[in-house]
Amino acid sequence: MQVIEVQDNNIKGTIPTTIGALTNLKILYLNNNNLEGTIPTELFSLSGSLTAVNFGSNRLDGRLSKGWGSLTNLQVLQLYNNSFSGTLPDAVYGLNNLGEHSSSMKLSFFFMKRMFYVQPLLFSCL
Repeated sequence: MQVIEVQDNNIKGTIPTTIGALTNLKILYLNNNNLEGTIPTELFSLSGSLTAVNFGSNRLDGRLSKGWGSLTNLQVLQLYNNSFSGTLPDAVYGLNNLGEHSSSMKLSFFFMKRMFYVQPLLFSCL
């Protein structure tokens, strides 16, 4: 399986840890559902294949892992409108492909009830 797009389906529950077994997965869109809990670390084992992740507008929480830095092929990362805590892991700044192939999708996060919008082109300035 290469693509999972199940946005806008009112899915409840957590993201299963078995997501890491989908070794050919390229696109994972689970946005606009009612998913809760943390993002499973097993997701980061998909470093060779995953190019797009959208978990926006769910009820996910917890701290974001430095494991995001292992997803070096990632071009789209959307985590907006969730309840994450803490700061953006430094490893995310090394994801050089973010936003490269899509001018309309950039890196956006929702932390501590405040929206931060970070454009990958500015990473070298940080």
